[in-house]
Amino acid sequence: MGQDHMTAMRQLQIPKEWGSLPLRAKERPVVVLGGTDTGKTTLATYCYQQLQAHKIGTGLIDLDLGQNSLGMPTTVGLEVPLDSGVMSRRGRKRHWRCFVGGISPVGCEPRLLSALVRLRDTAQQIGIRRLVVDTSGFINVERGAAHLKWAMIDVLRPCLVLALQRDRELEPI
Repeated sequence: MGQDHMTAMRQLQIPKEWGSLPLRAKERPVVVLGGTDTGKTTLATYCYQQLQAHKIGTGLIDLDLGQNSLGMPTTVGLEVPLDSGVMSRRGRKRHWRCFVGGISPVGCEPRLLSALVRLRDTAQQIGIRRLVVDTSGFINVERGAAHLKWAMIDVLRPCLVLALQRDRELEPI
């Protein structure tokens, strides 16, 4: 997420309920699930900023292949803030990206999960204590979304899964 995006996020109206989320409970990931345009990226960015504000070494993983805010479509990425102590060779914010090769998770599930494991392991190796994971809007159970989301949860072992739904579309997941 670029600096302009982070500045814009600070100006958003945040629902008061978000303030009571137990984000600092444990040093395990926070995963955000939901359909397309439900506010996943906004919520993930809010969580990321809150953890950073409490000086908790935090990274953001973006798993949205079609609308990735950290890189090009067909990729997933990890961002570590500049003040985390993890610097690039040129002194900028660190980003890691993995090429998955599709703009939808359908047909790319093994590569997407492999990329998630690589990004999670990279974060652990550089000393990041918490991850916020912004998932894609793919929730079509008939096309395998439940299996994919459960596999992601199994890989990450999160302390908190935040699910944004309009009706009951996430119930099978």
